[in-house]
Amino acid sequence: LGMSDQIENRIIEAKSRGIYEAPGMALLHIAYERLVTGIHNEDTIEQYRINGLRLGRLLYQGRWFDSQALMLRETAQRWVAKAITGTVTLELRRGNDFTIMNTESDNLTYEAERLTMEKGDSV
Repeated sequence: LGMSDQIENRIIEAKSRGIYEAPGMALLHIAYERLVTGIHNEDTIEQYRINGLRLGRLLYQGRWFDSQALMLRETAQRWVAKAITGTVTLELRRGNDFTIMNTESDNLTYEAERLTMEKGDSV
């Protein structure tokens, strides 16, 4: 879990390969994305991901304080991250095997009891 083998485009128009290992960050990413999808609507999530790719490219290029990077960061913090709070319980097993056991947040818009497909055969 958290191991990535990347072929990257360098600023100098060359390709390079990097192998990264960050299991803790992978787990945080899984939990954070679970909260994002449980709290925000589809259009907000789509824009968040598009802006995230743009911001990632700017940061990779070392343009941390570029006006576009600052704008993208502030937008993500103000409109997306501000609502993200809660608890995600993961069950970890060997390798990349895990299960999301529970997701709790006061801001969740997902409510199983409101959906007939979540009620099983009792409908």
